[in-house]
Amino acid sequence: MPAGDRVETLTFRLKYNYAASKTGVEVPVTLRVVGARAVRLLAKVDTGASFCIFQREHAEELGIDVERGVPDFSRNVVGRLGWLQYFRLGLIDHDTALFLSHYED
Repeated sequence: MPAGDRVETLTFRLKYNYAASKTGVEVPVTLRVVGARAVRLLAKVDTGASFCIFQREHAEELGIDVERGVPDFSRNVVGRLGWLQYFRLGLIDHDTALFLSHYED
């Protein structure tokens, strides 16, 4: 290590091992809307995506009017705004391990 460089340490509350056979990194998430029930599903982690996008069926389960948006999206994606900005994320793809904590933990 070059002189003057510091070693940084991160700690995480959760370790999740995702399936190596899947395309991409897929994690379980829970969607909640105030006054509605929660919906559990699997979503791809996309650190390059700006927004979180979910399939129509999940919006309907939560009572969201999908006709006001794009109704036929075929996958679930968690992106930067609304998800990644609230967490600390560590990823070791070789071990198929994702580490996650709320940003304030």
